Amino acid sequence: MKITLTKNIELHSATVYMKIKKNVKRIDIQDYLKGKRFNDKLLNNRINDYLIEIGVYDTNKQLTRLGYEVKETGLLPTPEEGKYKIWYTDDDTYFGSIVMYFRREKANEYSTIDDPINFPSNGHFIVPAKEKDSHIDYAEFVLTNNTLKCKKFDKTESITAILIIETDKPTFCFFDGNIGKEGMTKLDRQKPIKREEKIESVIRDILPNWDEKYQRMRVRFNNNDSFEINDFSCKWSDFDGTIDSIKIMPYDMANAKQWRDYLLMQKVKKDYVSGTDFDKLVVETNGEDGFEAYTNKFDSPKIDSFKTKTEQFSAEFWHLNAPNDLSI
Repeated sequence: MKITLTKNIELHSATVYMKIKKNVKRIDIQDYLKGKRFNDKLLNNRINDYLIEIGVYDTNKQLTRLGYEVKETGLLPTPEEGKYKIWYTDDDTYFGSIVMYFRREKANEYSTIDDPINFPSNGHFIVPAKEKDSHIDYAEFVLTNNTLKCKKFDKTESITAILIIETDKPTFCFFDGNIGKEGMTKLDRQKPIKREEKIESVIRDILPNWDEKYQRMRVRFNNNDSFEINDFSCKWSDFDGTIDSIKIMPYDMANAKQWRDYLLMQKVKKDYVSGTDFDKLVVETNGEDGFEAYTNKFDSPKIDSFKTKTEQFSAEFWHLNAPNDLSI
């Protein structure tokens, strides 16, 4: 099952003084932690001192928890600060209030100072983008000064968030549109951002009639020819969405019997049916996957009970009655 959810994100912008800590790929440090050494012993000692200073080694030159993470991923949390133009969400229903993109600015005085902006420490990221001739990859970062002095801009911008949630796969979010009208930075849909949503919890929110035991949505009978719905439209919070395929089942026993009888009649429409053939069709239909919750509770109707349900001289009427007439 694959759920595709889409919504527009309103971005505000401001010029701020910001202190952050973001992960920077340090292959040189990763190689050193994996055993690479230099011929110069003094150089190795200086590297060790630096790794102790940044918390990768403890005072005994043993890997810290951070050190193990850097050794595994090559990503080192690195502080950075300065004047930036930021694009941020303001109490968005899904993302909350976070910085989604920033660009370095020249360090001169602000002409005006607005009320400061308050952000949480975590949850900020740079949306993957193509800026001029260079590519800006996704990077998650932490704010180390949560209250930012700023100069706000009046105009807002809009981008599209596309959340992809699949069975047995990680959840990803893509972004579409442009950030920064003056530079028209195009967002890169080829670089999705990993999210934590699990399909089980999202399905429960979207489909209140979802049956977790049978992994199907309970529906009222409506001349359903199959136990599956394709391209099912849905909503999740303020996202509009589509589920590529949902397995369905009867809402209750009464609906199940209606559904079973309907499917039986559809099969009768196709060919002549003797009493023995009809009994086989009943067993086959009662055992359909979508009837799993009801199979053991179903009755086994006989052909005579169905003859009365057909319109006289219809295809179903002849298919049920003619075999018996011929056998007289």
